[in-house]
Amino acid sequence: MCCGCRFFVSAVPNRRNKKMAESMKGLKRTCRCAEVTKADIGKKVTLMGWVQKSRNKGGIIFVDLRDRSGIMQIIFENGPISEEGFEKAAKLRSEFVIAVEGEVMARSGAVNENLATGELEVKAESLRILPEAEPPPFPIEEDSKTREELRLKYRYLDLRRPDIQRNLIMRSKVAMLTREFMSKEGFLEIETPMLTKSTPLWFPRDITGTMFVPYPKMLVWPLLRHSARWKMRTLTSCKVFLVMVPGQIRTGSLIGC
Repeated sequence: MCCGCRFFVSAVPNRRNKKMAESMKGLKRTCRCAEVTKADIGKKVTLMGWVQKSRNKGGIIFVDLRDRSGIMQIIFENGPISEEGFEKAAKLRSEFVIAVEGEVMARSGAVNENLATGELEVKAESLRILPEAEPPPFPIEEDSKTREELRLKYRYLDLRRPDIQRNLIMRSKVAMLTREFMSKEGFLEIETPMLTKSTPLWFPRDITGTMFVPYPKMLVWPLLRHSARWKMRTLTSCKVFLVMVPGQIRTGSLIGC
């Protein structure tokens, strides 16, 4: 998953029917679902995301379209959309990835006060099914009651849940603020791929982390994990860091000893 990237992964690959996978050529998303506001009423928008749920009422189909920002209600009915498009909309089910072009309108029916977009809807004029998906093994919803073992087995689906995505977004923002602060303080961020490559036997394999360099004074490198070679110099349960200055390398415990 990509919790909000430009690319979407279907829930479970549909191996029994591979014919429905339309191209995105010529499409460009104008905004995300929850970014649509009352100021956009009457405007044309292009939205992309996962189908949260679909309700077929006969001559009209309601679809809740979900992306990382939230949910937007899409309406399909004959007239604004072609007969072929309406037939495709009737096949939609949970976790299909779709692209919709349509006009933003104020809801004619009941308002959903629980949604940021609860007063709006999009009347679809065209529909593309990007990839289809088989029914997911558990509902993609907030505060899921699904067993943890099942959620971990399908972790790429679990990461789509709104509460998990909020955590990922918060983590991203904290990491970005940290990088901005360190940059303003004169630090450089340097990747060290030669020390993180997986190699046979005892050589460090699972070292992860970032070097923040207050150039030209010293290098401080947090090591989140360490292999056998590092364990000879530190306690197994410690998280360690290296302070590297010209001519010497010293190790010290960070936390957790």
